[in-house]
Amino acid sequence: MALQVVNRSLARMSGFLIVLAFAIAGIAARLVYVQLIDGKVYAAAARANQVRLIPVAAPRGLILDRNGDVLVRSRPSFTVALIPSEVKDIDATISALASTLQIPAENLRHRLLHHRNVNYENFAQVQTYEPYGPVILASDLRHSQMARLAELQPDLPGVDLEEQPVRNYPYGRLGAHVFGYVGQISESEYTELKARGYTPNDVVGKDGIEDAYDGYLRGTPGGQQVM
Repeated sequence: MALQVVNRSLARMSGFLIVLAFAIAGIAARLVYVQLIDGKVYAAAARANQVRLIPVAAPRGLILDRNGDVLVRSRPSFTVALIPSEVKDIDATISALASTLQIPAENLRHRLLHHRNVNYENFAQVQTYEPYGPVILASDLRHSQMARLAELQPDLPGVDLEEQPVRNYPYGRLGAHVFGYVGQISESEYTELKARGYTPNDVVGKDGIEDAYDGYLRGTPGGQQVM
């Protein structure tokens, strides 16, 4: 009787060890497959999760007369923008920007919640629908403002300094009705043009030559990869 009990226990133990050996062999085979055979795919996916592409606007093209003289050109403009997903404390960030740039906090908050023809109720909605922005809070900053903000930037996560081209007219208002003007793309315009490569951050022609030849003048946007 005792011998039967021992034999039964040994059989159970042997069965358990066999199942355990198969399980370990399966895990080892899967690890080998992931590391050696499919490793490059997972490594590429991991790198993709670490790198974000921030759009960089292309300089808008020149408008020339028949003699080759420049009638409309672009000049650099410095802007401050937010990457909503990286902001830790929006109230402290707005307060610091207002103090540094000497711009009323109410103006900055209004641009944060009302841009691209979309009105958000609070910053949480901005983070949900536009986590990577960038949301431009102030444009055409002076060099003194840029210098002060550059010193403060390491302490303000989510604050991004950018250079964007804006239109410049050497002859002032002469021919303005012919040239037209440019502006931030609206939601309806984006819906119509996104199939042609336009983004929610684009500046587009609104009237005149700027509008009629926008496809040629807008250039090809680039991007900056940030780890």
